Amino acid sequence: MRPFFNYIQNHFTQKIVGVEVGVKKGENAVQVLNTLPNLTQLYLVDRWKAYSIEETVPMERKVGYMLQDNLDLWKAEAYSNCASNPKVIILEMDSSIAANKFINEHITVDFVYIDASHKYEFVSRDCRIWLPVIKPGGVIGGHDFNNRNALEVARAAKEFATLIKKSLEYTNEDWWIQL
Repeated sequence: MRPFFNYIQNHFTQKIVGVEVGVKKGENAVQVLNTLPNLTQLYLVDRWKAYSIEETVPMERKVGYMLQDNLDLWKAEAYSNCASNPKVIILEMDSSIAANKFINEHITVDFVYIDASHKYEFVSRDCRIWLPVIKPGGVIGGHDFNNRNALEVARAAKEFATLIKKSLEYTNEDWWIQL
């Protein structure tokens, strides 16, 4: 299990609700669903639309984020892995649209895990737009903090922690901020 979710498991004993932004094939979601017994709802947010060159870092271009055929395959795998789980709600939309939906419908969650575009401006945007959705005492975080192919993630996470005056924690490639 990724370190972020170990942290969630160790710090939340009550029923929890979470969001994963950037689902890809749903592999991480399956692991989360199988290892967090107190998770009652997991929202999976992904647009599964090919990224433009401006939305990607070189690593993402290399693994195929700019090819719609790849995204279609990943989406099919994510649905196959997760859609039948009663705890899962899949939101096939851009992260900003999903966050606004939560805000407009007064839905709050215990954690948001960000693993979509690894570009600085998109990680920063996702942190800002999902912050109002997280309950007091909740956690925001994500993946690829120490990934040498996605250095913009660490920069965005560090700046966000400074902006909201909270401590940033990280282990391996995961980062999180307890609110």
